[in-house]
Amino acid sequence: DEVPDISRSQKIDFAGMFLSAASLFTLIYGLILKESHPHWGWLSGQMIGWFGAAILFFIVFIVVESRISQPMINLTMFKNPHFVGTVMVALALGAGIYSYNTYLTALMQNYMGYSALGAGVRQLTISIWSLLLGPITGYLGNRYSKKWMISGSLFLGGIGFLLLANAMTVKVSFMALWPGMVLMGITNGLVNPLLNSAGMEGVAVREMGMASGLINVFRQIGVTLGIVCLGLVQNKVYETYLTQHFSRVNMPHAAAKAIHQALVNAGPFSGHSIAFSSRLSQTPFGHVVQQIVWQAYANGTRAVSLAAAGIVIAGGLCAAVLMRNRKAH
Repeated sequence: DEVPDISRSQKIDFAGMFLSAASLFTLIYGLILKESHPHWGWLSGQMIGWFGAAILFFIVFIVVESRISQPMINLTMFKNPHFVGTVMVALALGAGIYSYNTYLTALMQNYMGYSALGAGVRQLTISIWSLLLGPITGYLGNRYSKKWMISGSLFLGGIGFLLLANAMTVKVSFMALWPGMVLMGITNGLVNPLLNSAGMEGVAVREMGMASGLINVFRQIGVTLGIVCLGLVQNKVYETYLTQHFSRVNMPHAAAKAIHQALVNAGPFSGHSIAFSSRLSQTPFGHVVQQIVWQAYANGTRAVSLAAAGIVIAGGLCAAVLMRNRKAH
């Protein structure tokens, strides 16, 4: 049967577009401010202001969408547990798998010494699986339960992140990283193609575009939130280690305080350039500072890996609990 053309009767929901964008902007900008100012408390005036605005915009968005005739998002779709499970998986995929690539790239280039090309070639260990598994994922999804394929793949990704966390030492090498990276790639190669087709199951024809769009939006929201939230985790662990261990550097107190503050202000991504600068490397205490910074970064990246593992495992649990076990024939 032909799909009916309903586009002529549709109206653009400008209010929904503005309110949803405002809610996401205030939430994400608040998190970015927290990442940039780690000493601000979560209940400080700045944080309460931005997060309060995000909640207010979101509440107004819900009210508006529930009352207009042609909303940007049909909120009744979220009464379907299967669809909720699908968008939660999309969120976990973005926040766990995709956002982690930012931290993996920084590790390879800033601390392991690979060039941009060298890091990219090694990350083919992750991306190649989308190409290899693409032709067979659809076939498998038509024969077996998408629910359990998605859930099992996310649990596999969780194991991959645990392997990456275990590899995070000051002597980390690509040989230690690649098993976890392979599992990350397999997870993405299996889950991503199945996600849209699984989300369409049980959705009315006129709402398929909306459903597909929501899945993609939740995936992108996951990437943004994941990068910021994983950054908060890394910064916290990095700064804590520096504070606890910098006192053992045998150098004048004023110089130690200045270098410690510079490293904290630079953050994990840029701290390497300070610690391994030619000026600091030539000092008697340079090697000790470098080892402390390296260990702080390794600890922070290990915490990021564990957080990503928790995210994708939570996504796997959402799939197992909420999605329908519909086996295609």
